[in-house]
Amino acid sequence: MSLRAGIVGYGYWGPNILRNMIEIEEFSPLVVVESRKDRANLAKRRYPSIRIEKELTESVLQSLDVVFICTPTNSHYSLAKLALQNNTHVWVEKPMTSNSNYVIELNSLAQSNNLQIVVDHTYLYSPAIAQVKHFMNQGSIGKPLYYESFRANLGIFQQDVSVIWDLAIHDLSILSYLYPGFKIKYISCRSFNPLHGATNSLAHITISYENGFVANISTNWLSPVKVRRVIFGGSTSTIVFDDTEPADKVQIFAQEFVKTGSLEEEIQGMVSYKLGSTLTPKLEQTEALRIGLTEFASQILNPNGHHDLRNSGAESLKIIKILEIAEMSALQMGKPIEFNT
Repeated sequence: MSLRAGIVGYGYWGPNILRNMIEIEEFSPLVVVESRKDRANLAKRRYPSIRIEKELTESVLQSLDVVFICTPTNSHYSLAKLALQNNTHVWVEKPMTSNSNYVIELNSLAQSNNLQIVVDHTYLYSPAIAQVKHFMNQGSIGKPLYYESFRANLGIFQQDVSVIWDLAIHDLSILSYLYPGFKIKYISCRSFNPLHGATNSLAHITISYENGFVANISTNWLSPVKVRRVIFGGSTSTIVFDDTEPADKVQIFAQEFVKTGSLEEEIQGMVSYKLGSTLTPKLEQTEALRIGLTEFASQILNPNGHHDLRNSGAESLKIIKILEIAEMSALQMGKPIEFNT
């Protein structure tokens, strides 16, 4: 059995979804919904057997088992709700919506209709992140101390969400996946808009956890250089993940923080720093999106083996709430706000 699939939006991300689905036997792509004539024509030229529709309607959904929503954020809620109301599973581009109440409603609707709704947090299926999680589960980095991320590129400027909803959301999904038991205490955010456009294009988020762990996330839409670099700091090793590297994306640096010895220096909190070996693990070459789509199909086709997917709508709710609080903090010039949800 294969899943009859449709894609809404054939702009930036839709072509990647369709390209992968064509090669996954569990999917049978039937429809591309695209109102822009040039993009619709492109989809038809690439895949002549695909049916083109201008609008997602109940009649279109009646022929589908699953729909992939690759449209601007402000349309996600209405499109996902329509699909769920018409007994169709949903894969939606991140963020799921820009309102946590909408997320709660969509998750409830999916659950009541026995449907899946997942969010395209592609990094959660990255072989690099899988390798990082493996080392952490082994205790290879010692006690987790910090998370440091910098994401930058020139555009793509979103009109309905700021840079943190576009870029920092990746880090929030990674943090939630790698450190599931860590409880957030405070969130602070400073954001800026040097171009005086519709949304902020520079931002820095700091998340403080109850156990002393800290996450710093910097995002930038104005950089001429694309940067996707994350540091996972631990007491015995540090992992560096650079997604722009064609090879050697993950490197693990052994280290040790040692007290210097004298009572006076210990009181002052001074430490020495010892470097050790460096490990560059070999990563699986499968595209992250391919892995995520395959797991999604398996979840739908094997209902008796249901388990919570790592990119489920339920998991996305916490991420949206963090983003909402970060926006509140930014409006108050970076004031730390307690995370109580």
